[in-house]
This record gives sequence, structure tokens and C-alpha cells, in this order.
Amino acid sequence: MGLYGRYLCPHLTEWALSAPWTRDGRQRLLSEVSGRILEVGFGTGLNLAHYPASVRELDVLDPEAGMHAKAARRVRDSPIQVRTHRLAAETLPFEDGTFESVVCTFTLCTVADPEAAAAEMRRVLAPGGDLYVFEHVASQRPGVRRWQDRLNPVQQRLGCGCNLNRDTARTLAEAGFDTSSLERIEEPTVPVLFREHLWGRAPVR
Repeated sequence: MGLYGRYLCPHLTEWALSAPWTRDGRQRLLSEVSGRILEVGFGTGLNLAHYPASVRELDVLDPEAGMHAKAARRVRDSPIQVRTHRLAAETLPFEDGTFESVVCTFTLCTVADPEAAAAEMRRVLAPGGDLYVFEHVASQRPGVRRWQDRLNPVQQRLGCGCNLNRDTARTLAEAGFDTSSLERIEEPTVPVLFREHLWGRAPVR
């Protein structure tokens, strides 16, 4: 991403994803996460404060050095033993069925190949494992979706690779997750292009 991605994007990400409604969503999402856990798209480490006290260790990955640098203080101060990996989501260096839980928040909008990332998350989950997801997604309203499609090239450049129009529910279902219990929620305090989100737990099928 160059200088913009290395230095400015982590600050923009931190600002955009620190709102009270995101903190509430993270807290509710992660309250029951358990077992060996992988967090895909660690970013600046905003999820760390919301893991239950029972979580003692955690593997996290993010491909961007700037994100790891900004997350370093949170990792250092956390009571959780955090193993950080500078890796992309599309090729995970873990054996099949390694984790009981995978956490993915505000990540699938930015990965280069969301289908490959979803397949990898499915692969590294053990039988009976769960994916915990909180993502902004393409609108179900035709008018809004048309504007998302039109403006997506601009958003990709300004938003550090973020896409407005990803159909994440379909991507996860095609990768082998049970998406029937995922909730589609709208956050009225954000611009309409970013308002619709996918939230909840998706078990392995």
C-alpha cells in the first residue's frame, strides 16, 4: 500500500472502527468465543479488549506492517498471550482443523480474494467449530447497491482497499459455513453506503 497504507490507513481504520456501536457489537460477538482462537484481520487490535477472561492465548494475523505497529501497545498490555503473524488471509500456515473459533471483523471487505480467505478459514476450523463475523456488506436496497457499485473504485483507493459491495453472506455459505443464524443489521449513525452489516456466529457445516 505504500506510505499511505503504512502510515495513514492504520489511523483511519482506528478512527472509523472505534465508535460506540462497533464496541458494543464486538463485545456481544466475542462474549462466548472459546477454545483455540484465530483472529483474521487483526488490524489495530480493537478486539483484544472484548475477549472473555477465559481466553488465555490467541493467534492473530494481518498483512500490513502499519497495522501491527499500531496494535503493538494493545498486544503488550493485554493479559492474553498473543502470537502475531504478518500474513494474508488467503493462505494460512496452519493445519486443517487447528482452531475451535475463528474471528473475522471488518476484514472480508478488504481482502483481495474473499472466496479464498473464507475457504481457508473453513479449512483451519475443527469439526463443530465456529466463525464469528462482523462485517459491513453490500446493501439489499437496489438504489443503494447501485451507488455502492459506482463508487467502489473510489472507496478502494481512499479506504485502504475496502470494498462497499461485497456479498459476504453468499461467500461464507459457498465456503461451507451455516449462515442461517447470521443477522443483517443496520447502523443508522453511519453513511448509508456503509450502513448494512452481517453479524453473528456461523458454524461449520
